[in-house]
Amino acid sequence: MIKENTTCPYEVLYVASTPRHDLVYTGLDWLIRQAQYEYILWHSTDVVLSYNWNENVLKADGDWICLELIEPGIIGVSPTNITKNFGMTAETFDRKAFEEYAKERQEREPYREGFGWYSPSAWRKQWYIDNGGFCLDEHFPEPMDMEFKDHVKDSRFVVANSYAYHFQRARENTGDRDEEYRKTWKPRR
Repeated sequence: MIKENTTCPYEVLYVASTPRHDLVYTGLDWLIRQAQYEYILWHSTDVVLSYNWNENVLKADGDWICLELIEPGIIGVSPTNITKNFGMTAETFDRKAFEEYAKERQEREPYREGFGWYSPSAWRKQWYIDNGGFCLDEHFPEPMDMEFKDHVKDSRFVVANSYAYHFQRARENTGDRDEEYRKTWKPRR
């Protein structure tokens, strides 16, 4: 769906998952430095992008550009995400309903100031390089991580009015962190 939903030139960079986060980030850093285009989009493998997702990303005046993320609500991940069930798997995914939902909303303002969830996100390649790439610690440096925000405190964080759907496949076996998080999480619809 990336090919049919993207309306600008692109290339796909892929790093296989590994238990060693530092190797994933090292691989991503190397691939991003080799990329030929100005923008880098990062997302999980169980994410579907809406048609023309890239149009509002390219209009967004920001350094770290989050997309609006919709999830079926298997678990509460972030209060910034939208909870709406369009299917739990690729086989049960209601693509037509998702595309209609996204299209209706994408026609609003192209972006807003603030933070969204870290995946999917887009960055200008040069901004990413100038800020040293990913931290090689144990977690992804999501925008809400204060240590990472300090690292890029002079950067502009925005949320593009572009939509992605996350099946939450990788999150089926949740741990203690997720149980604690559910106690405070409130869904956004």
